Amino acid sequence: MVFQGLHMLFAGNADREWKRGEKKLSEMVFIGKNLNQEWFQKQFEGCIAEGQSNSVKGHRFVE
Repeated sequence: MVFQGLHMLFAGNADREWKRGEKKLSEMVFIGKNLNQEWFQKQFEGCIAEGQSNSVKGHRFVE
């Protein structure tokens, strides 16, 4: 699934099937200026259900 949003516009479209042997990975990409990494990290960690693995892994900020 591919989601794309800009201001108040938002759309989601089905993407391709996973290839055999392909590592299944979900990514979120935020493009903007002066994004607050700490705020985003805290918000995503707040979405983790109680009793679930507390892993927001592999995140990286590129400026």
